[in-house]
Parts: sequence; structure tokens; C-alpha cells
Amino acid sequence: MVARVGGNGKGKLILDNRERRTYPEWMKHGMENSPIADEWRPVCRIAGFAAIAMIVLIPVQIIVFSISLPPETVEDWFALFAKNWLLGLLHLDLVMIVDNVLVALVALLLGLLGLAAYFASNTAFEMLSIAGR
Repeated sequence: MVARVGGNGKGKLILDNRERRTYPEWMKHGMENSPIADEWRPVCRIAGFAAIAMIVLIPVQIIVFSISLPPETVEDWFALFAKNWLLGLLHLDLVMIVDNVLVALVALLLGLLGLAAYFASNTAFEMLSIAGR
């Protein structure tokens, strides 16, 4: 039931006899008992692994640059690659490439989750269905 209060019909809307929402029992006590929690566990594990990997990889890059200075000439770079190809790749930001790939994967996951949440919460198709009745 909707009633308007005000002089010329521009008053406030008062909603009476609103339907009360009831929530499932697991929503009252948090997400630990949620049936959804099991579905999100792999996503949370991937994001957690990526975050821990980033926290570890950045100091590794700093340590590599601190212990071994990068070569200054092209000949020194080729000599470094001939001597130790892994150190050469580390000096050319291999760790940062891996770090950026992890960031991109987490961003992709979060973007897809946001897109799924948007489609799930959009009422356009529900309104279309109701209007067709």
C-alpha cells in the first residue's frame, strides 16, 4: 500500500505493510557455513597464492639487483647470458614479468567476478519478463 503525504502530490512516499525479508540461517552467522563459500574457495586460493608470490618476488628482484649489478655494455650482456642465462633474465626483469602476469590474472578474476555480479543483480530481464505478463 502506497500513500502520498503532501499538498500537491509531491510529498513523501510512505510504504505500509512492506514485505519483510527473511534470510537463510547461514547469512545470520557469517559466510563460514555458506553453501557459496565452497564455490569461492578456489578463487580465494588463487588470489592468495598470487598475493604471496608478489610479496616474495619483489624482494627477490631487489636482492638480485643488490648482489649483482646489471651489465653496462652490450658485450657484457652477452657475456652474462653465456655465463649464467638465469641471472641475465633476472636482470632483464623476469621476476617483474612473472609478477605482472600474476597481477593480471588476479585482475581478470576480479573483473569476471564483478561482471558476474553485475549480470546477476541487473533487473532488466526480470522487468521485461514481468512486463510481458
